Amino acid sequence: MLGNIYDEDKTKISISFVLIIVLVFISIFYLNFEYSKIEKLIENFISNAITFVSICFGFYLTALSILFSSKYIKLLNNEDPKKKTQKQIHTLKEYFRLAIYCALITIIFCFLVLIVLKLKNEIIVSILFSVFLGFFIENFIFIFLLLKVFLNALIIQAIK
Repeated sequence: MLGNIYDEDKTKISISFVLIIVLVFISIFYLNFEYSKIEKLIENFISNAITFVSICFGFYLTALSILFSSKYIKLLNNEDPKKKTQKQIHTLKEYFRLAIYCALITIIFCFLVLIVLKLKNEIIVSILFSVFLGFFIENFIFIFLLLKVFLNALIIQAIK
């Protein structure tokens, strides 16, 4: 799934995803938090996460529309120096595609966690909430990676 992005970013994304899942699962399930207390915390967190991810999704779409109408987009038609098999525009497209997928998957997991939370199955809630938080953190990473692109574009636009 992470095929056409930079190798160092693949590493960051993969390690952070697995690390978050493991740490959250251990902290929720094995530290024996009282379920009734953590249930309300999870519900509140999910509600705020849906708002945040919706804002991320809006950022991704706005960023695409800004890029589409900028002079910077023409400069991205060159060979990507880090990925010789593709152009820079294709690399950027892949980052946006993955970011949008990540936002949508995060929203889906929000609803799954809320549904399973009502069933009061602690193990399944722990697993789903851990995976949800892994995807949630990935949204921060994608925002960071895409902001780097925009800062470079800002510099290039200022020079020309």
